[in-house]
Amino acid sequence: MCSQPPAGIMNIVNGVRKVPPTKVTVAGGFHETQRLAECALHAIHNLLRDASISKADMHTAATECVKESGDSLRNHESINGYWSVDTLVRCLEKHGYKIVRGVKAFKEQGKTVYKWCVKTMYELLDDDTVAGFIIHEPNHYTCLRKNGATWEYSNSLRAGPIPMSPYKFCELALNGSWNIFLVSKLSI
Repeated sequence: MCSQPPAGIMNIVNGVRKVPPTKVTVAGGFHETQRLAECALHAIHNLLRDASISKADMHTAATECVKESGDSLRNHESINGYWSVDTLVRCLEKHGYKIVRGVKAFKEQGKTVYKWCVKTMYELLDDDTVAGFIIHEPNHYTCLRKNGATWEYSNSLRAGPIPMSPYKFCELALNGSWNIFLVSKLSI
C-alpha cells in the first residue's frame, strides 16, 4: 500500500477518496504526483513519461493474474489502488515491455546475499531500449528513469524527480531495501 496523503487535500465520494493525480512539467519532462494510492500506476506513468496505461489496463492484468494463479483478486488489486508486482509486470508486458528482476536474493552460508543481474548502470544508459526501473519499496512503488546521460528518481509523493547516482541506486538495491525491475521496450 502507498503512504497516505496529507490531511485536507482529498474529497470523499461514497466512502472512497477521489482526487486526481497532478501532472506537472518539470525540468526533464513529465512527472505525476499522487494524492491517493495507485502508486504502481503513477510509477509506470512517471517511468514512461505518459499516462497511456490506465487503471482499466491494470484491472485487466489483475484479473488475468487471478485466473492464472487461482488467488483472490484482493491479492492483486485493492479498492484503495494497490496492485501486486505480478499485476504491474503483466500490464507492462502486455504493452510491449520486457521486465527483468534487477537484483536477486540468494542464501549463502545462512546469510541473504543480493546479486546484480542486469548490465551496469552505464551500459543501461547507452541502451536505447531501456526505459529504466520500477522500484518496489516497502509499501510503495517508484521509478528510476533516464534523463539524458544521467538517472533520476521519480517518486509520486514528491513534487518532482531528483537526480540519483548509480552508486546510490545500486546501494539501495543491493542491501535489500528495494526490489528493482528493469523495464525495456521490446522493439524501438
